[in-house]
Amino acid sequence: MIDDLEKRKTGLLELAGAHKVAISPLRTFPPELLAKIFMEFVLMERCRTPRRNYSPFMLTGICSRWRRIVLDTPRLWTRISGAVPMIYTWVVRSRELPLDLELDLDSPDAYTILQALIPHSHRWGHATFCLGPGSSSTLARVRTRLHSLKSLALSFEDTTGPWISAKWLHNSQKSVWH
Repeated sequence: MIDDLEKRKTGLLELAGAHKVAISPLRTFPPELLAKIFMEFVLMERCRTPRRNYSPFMLTGICSRWRRIVLDTPRLWTRISGAVPMIYTWVVRSRELPLDLELDLDSPDAYTILQALIPHSHRWGHATFCLGPGSSSTLARVRTRLHSLKSLALSFEDTTGPWISAKWLHNSQKSVWH
């Protein structure tokens, strides 16, 4: 009798453990609240690690509910930085929201990155670019389409000296180069 009770207890504990995820309080959180939590996670992850561009992808792999929420939250995809894999995916998932860009255009992927971003230059909100040879002339093609641009920071290596940087800020009062 005691052995039977022990076996039953063990079986019930195993069953409860297997279904623990199903009774998790997170499952009752509204999608809007989870989206806000995910946004904070993405922002925190960007501050903490040098590879800031994988957090939304990481969240899509947790479960199907989280994946749906992440894919239905375009704001999670608006900050594009580093060497972004699947740049077209990021742009599409951000829908029509303004983009904040921090990109190294002095890399082998610069052409691919620019080809993905130039059609969406009207959405650039804040942009920081490290320019390489040829990327400045490519960027010149978008100068009349930067309607949403609030700040622009450019740095590039002068062939005769050190890195040169310039920043441009725009607010409702004035535009200023530093």
